[in-house]
Formats: sequence, C-alpha cells, structure tokens
Amino acid sequence: MNELNAASATELGNFIADSRISAWIYGHSHHRTDLMIGNTKLVSNPLGYIFYGENTDFNDSAVIEV
Repeated sequence: MNELNAASATELGNFIADSRISAWIYGHSHHRTDLMIGNTKLVSNPLGYIFYGENTDFNDSAVIEV
C-alpha cells in the first residue's frame, strides 16, 4: 500500500457503522449517493465536471433537513 492512497480514498465503512453519527455529508465525489451504513445516512450530491457530462444526477434543489 502506498502512503498516498489515503489522500484519494479512505475506507471508513466499519468506522461509520460502529459510530453514533447520524449523517455523513461529504463532497469531492463524482456520483450522487444516498445510502445507509448502519444507522448513518450518507449523502453526496456533486455537480461533477460539466464538460464530461458528470452532472446528470446532480439535484440542484436537494435539501437536507437535520
């Protein structure tokens, strides 16, 4: 494993599943997600690179109510 791998992706599934975190909202993703790990809701709604057509799933009216 390269030490720089954590700079681009980190596997936190077990950490999230074992936590008492209710919501994990994150960015720097290229695909929209809306899922659960344990009792934690994971949400990402990136615009992505428009010129590559990555924004087809982007929801510009998305709201997260806490």
